[in-house]
Amino acid sequence: MRQKGFTPIVILLIFLVLGGFGYWAYESGIVKISLPQTQNEKTTPSPIPTSDPTINWETYIKENNYSIKYPPNFFRMYCLGEELLLTYNDKVITKPKSAPKEIECNRGGKYDLEIKTLDGNQLQLVLPNQDWYYNNYNITESNIFLDEVSAKQYTFRYKNYGEWGDIPPIPYWYTLVRIPNNGKTIEIYYGGGENKTDLFNQILSTFTFLK
Repeated sequence: MRQKGFTPIVILLIFLVLGGFGYWAYESGIVKISLPQTQNEKTTPSPIPTSDPTINWETYIKENNYSIKYPPNFFRMYCLGEELLLTYNDKVITKPKSAPKEIECNRGGKYDLEIKTLDGNQLQLVLPNQDWYYNNYNITESNIFLDEVSAKQYTFRYKNYGEWGDIPPIPYWYTLVRIPNNGKTIEIYYGGGENKTDLFNQILSTFTFLK
């Protein structure tokens, strides 16, 4: 005669053996259990790359007037009676901790980038010895906007470049931008090279009137 209580005991023993084996396998690292992430878990977002190439540039501010940015490989000259004078350098220049004392600068020629404020409305270019300029330069005039203000840009290119060797007797290329501002005119001169016009346009794009 079969004993009815024997089958449940065998099943119980099987469960106990399997359970013990599973616990031993988990503790031994043979079996690993991965829990799904919950919605409450926080993740660190990836940094969003910036597309602004001027974000680390230096900023020049003329108080209550305007601001403009320039690359760190432009060296600023601190000259008495001057607004902003910059010379280009192939290497990044370490910015001084404080502004140096302004000194008398030797103005034997133009720097790569200069900004000055002219009295009155001088948006239209009037050249001294105008016939000489037009005989020696091709001069183009264009209308541009800086900080939503209409401005003029004049670009000069020496006509006989190449006849004097690698270095012409006068600057062979430069450009002037003039912006009206409260009865005065801001003039930006750039002679850093015709091959660096894209860089100059980036500098112009940072020009902002202070409200």
